[in-house]
Amino acid sequence: MKLSPLVADIGLIARVAQDSGADALTIANTYPAMAIDVRSLKSRLGNLTGGLSGPAIRPITLRLVWEAKKAVSIPIVA
Repeated sequence: MKLSPLVADIGLIARVAQDSGADALTIANTYPAMAIDVRSLKSRLGNLTGGLSGPAIRPITLRLVWEAKKAVSIPIVA
């Protein structure tokens, strides 16, 4: 089951997913974000906002995985 990173208690959500029959969890995908070109003051994305991914989200996602792992015994993919 894929879990959103935008929750107050990822451990609780992970435990509910496991108790509901999930075989494994995926935590996080992208985070809502915005990128502005400082010279033109226009969005650097196709839309005004978009999803942030890559190395910038690793510390945030690592914390979520750590918190979820304390709550469940099923595999977690991040």
